[in-house]
Amino acid sequence: MDRREYHRVRYHTEVEIEWGSSTVRGRTGDISVGGMLVEMQNPLWVGATFRASLSSTDGPPLAVDCVVRRVLPSLGMGVEFTDLRGSDQQRLRALVERLPR
Repeated sequence: MDRREYHRVRYHTEVEIEWGSSTVRGRTGDISVGGMLVEMQNPLWVGATFRASLSSTDGPPLAVDCVVRRVLPSLGMGVEFTDLRGSDQQRLRALVERLPR
């Protein structure tokens, strides 16, 4: 049984991860209003926190604070969004709602 609180939808876009003084890149595999799958060869570890910027076709990149909840070795990491700011939260909801299910 799926324990997820939010419905996930497939979504592929570039994501830039700011982690400490480093910046790494990945690609989203899916997204929900609660988190996303970030596809990357060398994912961070469970509990790692970072700020991500998702490319957007409807304006500036979408900025989200994240924490790693699950690691899929050599594939990526499942992350939860934390501390979404007002306008970014609205943009994220609008994005997820307009994607095909």
